[in-house]
Amino acid sequence: MRILHLPVVAGRQAWGLSRAERRAGHQSDFIAFEQTFGKLPADRILFDAADGVLVQEYKRWALFLSSVFRYDVFHFHFGQKFFVLFPRAFKTGDSPAQRLMRLAYWTYALIVGRLDVFVLRLLRKKIFMTYHGDDIRQGDRSLQLYQFSIAQEVGSDYYESYTDERKRRMGRYYGQVCKQTYVVSPDLLSMAPEGAKLVHYTGVHPNEWPVITTRPQNRLVIAHAPTHRLAKGTRFIEAAVTSLKSRGFEFDFITIEKMANDEARKIYETADVVIDQLLAGWYGVFAVELMAMGKPVIVYARDEELAREPIEFQKEFPLIRASPATIEAVLEDVIRNPARLREIGQRSRAFVERWYQPDEIAARVIEDYRS
Repeated sequence: MRILHLPVVAGRQAWGLSRAERRAGHQSDFIAFEQTFGKLPADRILFDAADGVLVQEYKRWALFLSSVFRYDVFHFHFGQKFFVLFPRAFKTGDSPAQRLMRLAYWTYALIVGRLDVFVLRLLRKKIFMTYHGDDIRQGDRSLQLYQFSIAQEVGSDYYESYTDERKRRMGRYYGQVCKQTYVVSPDLLSMAPEGAKLVHYTGVHPNEWPVITTRPQNRLVIAHAPTHRLAKGTRFIEAAVTSLKSRGFEFDFITIEKMANDEARKIYETADVVIDQLLAGWYGVFAVELMAMGKPVIVYARDEELAREPIEFQKEFPLIRASPATIEAVLEDVIRNPARLREIGQRSRAFVERWYQPDEIAARVIEDYRS
């Protein structure tokens, strides 16, 4: 099959799936419009930094018209496709010029927003969508469903009523036009279109992440790498660390921020345990990378999300679970019992090798392409 993944770089998912599909003998490419999530791999980045709106639209049209006859399967990611669907017609705080530009783009998108899907379906192409996180996660639903969530901590500009409703509207649309929709983590199933399927992260190949054995040392090294402090629950982590140190516990705490991937990875290798996040309800690709290295990971994983996974997955689940209410007690237990970290790290590596093999995950997606 000839498969095209686009248009967003998000946690290596599209890239990892595309490479696995190539290893399975298919022509599979990943083209990203922009490098929006750091310097992550893609076969091609469509837009240059200096491109204006008109140049971007020219490139978008050129890619669309050249792709419709080149590929059989179109696998979209992060709730997006060739053309923008449901853009904002206005935004509070815009200048008059910005309002005019936004209205003009809204009108343009209203005309072409569904054209790509219409043409693809007319040509009997197969369409798929994968959701990765905040492309489908809604603030109002999170507040309704969960005791702890990102929505409780972030400002009003992170989740808005407009964007929440837009995600639901787009979800309904993609649920109708796509042959299958996917989510990369179980916490997204409650917000994704009906019939969405869970497909595990493909962005980490265990062979590319050698095990780094936890070093014997007197002082435990605990690391945390927040990409967004409020969304990751960093304030709860720092409060727990401050409290523990005031009570006489001795350990080193490292916060890794605004650092190149290679430089950050060297610091991860020195850590004995790493804290992922305390609000999302599940873990991301970052935690899988660390587990592949044999590192114990602390994360907030809800019971209801874990229950969505197979029984064997639940039994083998190696992550150390904590919430904003329990993080201090969990860290205290880790500090008091460092000997068990090596065993947790070994189980973490085995967990990744069993449940996060890109080729096995891709094989199930390929079956959906074929069906």
